[in-house]
Amino acid sequence: RAGIDIMEGGHINLTLKGRNRVVSPEGHAGVMIADNEDTELFVRGEGSLEARGGSGGAGIGGGPDGTAGTVCIESGTVAAYGGEGAAGIEGGSIQILGGDVTAVGAAEAPCIGGRGVSGITLSGITLSGGTIRARRGPDGAPEDVYDIGGHQDTEPVILDPGDEGRAIVYVSGPDKIDGWEAARERWNGIVWEGN
Repeated sequence: RAGIDIMEGGHINLTLKGRNRVVSPEGHAGVMIADNEDTELFVRGEGSLEARGGSGGAGIGGGPDGTAGTVCIESGTVAAYGGEGAAGIEGGSIQILGGDVTAVGAAEAPCIGGRGVSGITLSGITLSGGTIRARRGPDGAPEDVYDIGGHQDTEPVILDPGDEGRAIVYVSGPDKIDGWEAARERWNGIVWEGN
C-alpha cells in the first residue's frame, strides 16, 4: 500500500511537524490521492515531507491511472519524487500557495501536473507563493513534455499566478511551463532558468 493513502472523497489536512518521509512500492504514489475530483489534500506546517512514489506512482498524486483530486500546498518544506513514468506532484487541480516545494518528475511525465498523452485532465495549476523547483532526473525529458503542466498534445493548462502571486519558480525555461504565455502579464514572481 501507499505510505499515505487518501480514500475517495477524503478531505485531509496534513500538518507537518519535524521531518517526515514516505516511500511507496510499485504502482502507488508516496501520498496516494484517490482518482476522484472531490478528494482533497491540504499540506501546511513548519515541518518537512519527502514523498517518493514507486514505479508508476507520483510523489504526491496517483498511481498508474493518475488522479483527478486536488493538491494544495500552503506552507512547509515538501519534496516529491515521481516513480518511473510519473510526476512529482500530480492532480486534477494543483495549488502551491507557499512553502519550499521541490517536485522531480520522471522522463515521461511533468514535474508538476498531469500524466502524458493519455493522462488526466488538469483543471488548472495555481503557483502564487513560495519557492518552487521543478526538477528532472538524470534522463531529462522529451521536448513535448512540460516541466509544469502536461503533455503538449493535450489541452492547455490554465496557469494562475494568483492576484498578488509572488512565487519564485526554478524550471528549465519558461517554454516548459504550460500556459505561460497567457499568464505572464499577471506574473509578479520570478522564473529562473535551471535547477
